[in-house]
Amino acid sequence: MAISFRATKLNIMRKCCLAFVLAAVAFSSAYANISFEYTSLKENASPLENEFCFHFPFENNSKDPIEIKKISPSCSCVLYEMKKKVYLPGEKGILFGKMDIAGKSGNLKQSVIIETNSRKSPATKLEINLYVPPIASIKPTLLFWAVGENAAPKSSFVRLNPDFAKSISDVSIDGNEFRAGLIQDANDKFKFEISVAPQATNSPLRRLVSIKARASDGTLKKYFIHAIVK
Repeated sequence: MAISFRATKLNIMRKCCLAFVLAAVAFSSAYANISFEYTSLKENASPLENEFCFHFPFENNSKDPIEIKKISPSCSCVLYEMKKKVYLPGEKGILFGKMDIAGKSGNLKQSVIIETNSRKSPATKLEINLYVPPIASIKPTLLFWAVGENAAPKSSFVRLNPDFAKSISDVSIDGNEFRAGLIQDANDKFKFEISVAPQATNSPLRRLVSIKARASDGTLKKYFIHAIVK
């Protein structure tokens, strides 16, 4: 009976110790916290670049270790790197990342969500807000003729960004059902008119007008106008 009593007492003590450890861990994770210097970026990016690099510095400003449980970007176009998963009290780190912006323009917005073992702030959302100026602006991008309509030319107007573009090097159409002409503005070398006309409008037809703009770094950027008979 004495042996059984001592064994029971030992088991109770072990369970109490385990409960104490678990409670301590829970208490620790409850108050552990990661603090970012900033959680939102607002930047301008060059349309000549294929990617935009960013970073978010942070610090474990609690008295307990913090563990990075999960990192979730909002898009496959955002890649990230963090050197390790556990940060000790007072330890600093940086989330490095890059965002694919090749061929994109306008306002771009993506985010990264950081999940930790903190019960106080288990998730932090980091936002990347970019503006990528266009190399070329085209209006309209759709030229339309109804079936049976007069096959008269219709025009789209191209405005090159003088900071990032030099000229239009080529205008072409995938087929011979349409014809296209390029006219440069007499007073503005960055402004062009593209005149497009179908050979006939007696049946439905769809083609792409391809415009190649030469950027200031010498590369060619391709843009399209849709020409439709319907």
